[in-house]
Amino acid sequence: MDRTFFSLFEKEFSIFDEHFKDLIESDFSILTNISDHIFSTSGKRTRPLLLFYIHKLFSPEISKKAYLSAALIEIIHSASLLHDDVVDCSQQRRGKPSASAIWGNQTAILAGDYLLANSFLRAFADRDDTLMQMLMQVVKYMSEGELLQIEYNITPTMTRENYYSIIERKTAGLFSCCCGAGAYTAGASEKEINSAHQIGRELGLAFQIKDDLIDIDPLRNDGKPCGQDLREKKINLPTLYFLEQATEQEKEKIKQVWDTNTTFSDSTIEEILAMVRTSDAVSKCRKKMSQHFENAISILHSLNKPLPPQIENFFSFLANGRTI
Repeated sequence: MDRTFFSLFEKEFSIFDEHFKDLIESDFSILTNISDHIFSTSGKRTRPLLLFYIHKLFSPEISKKAYLSAALIEIIHSASLLHDDVVDCSQQRRGKPSASAIWGNQTAILAGDYLLANSFLRAFADRDDTLMQMLMQVVKYMSEGELLQIEYNITPTMTRENYYSIIERKTAGLFSCCCGAGAYTAGASEKEINSAHQIGRELGLAFQIKDDLIDIDPLRNDGKPCGQDLREKKINLPTLYFLEQATEQEKEKIKQVWDTNTTFSDSTIEEILAMVRTSDAVSKCRKKMSQHFENAISILHSLNKPLPPQIENFFSFLANGRTI
């Protein structure tokens, strides 16, 4: 990520890191090791940065409650990744061994549960029922989204409505929580908080579609192989658009991925990806991605607030970035 997006918050992120590390501390050595692993692989701090940008719309100073919210949201995200790696049988996370690969599935699941419970117990001392409800709600939504994904991906018959039901709860739900919490902890009005939630939702939808496009991008460089969704038997939006216009022979080719326990070769996966890339599925995805980005920008301007430096460029990076 372009470091200029962080330039407005250099001091704030040093404070954030202290909050984050404090919340994931444990007296158990194995949990300390896992927490250290999470901190070292926690990535680009995208979600706390989004929260800080929204907070700056309504307040010149980042509040103590905003730091707490940002740290808790990053922990929610980190715990979900621990669980996702188990569900997806992922051996790597951002180019490094996943926690489940190092310590095993049972330990990774229990560590994720512990991080969530311990963090919320510490945060509950603040006694902010509205904020706690906001954060617990997103944990519920993300769990629902994961369950829906498992249900719908049993066979390649998922619809776009099903797809949106999943990403509304997972990616968009967490982005919405970031923006809503950013506004709430800055003292925004109820109407402004609702608008902030909508900004996050639209950005999250665009972000997920961008991620789907990156998955079929032969030039992806994030440590994952091209076509990871197919390997994990996940239907993404480009594949959905392709299936809606595919011939019966093409549909059967993709259906084989779900109908057997065979691990398909890279050449078979690439053959399917090539069919998706050469269809109009990519252009349709890019159009939807742009629509969600434009919706977010429109809501942002409707707030009639002075905009923090780089905020629109940051939104554009989240919603567009580099895609095929």
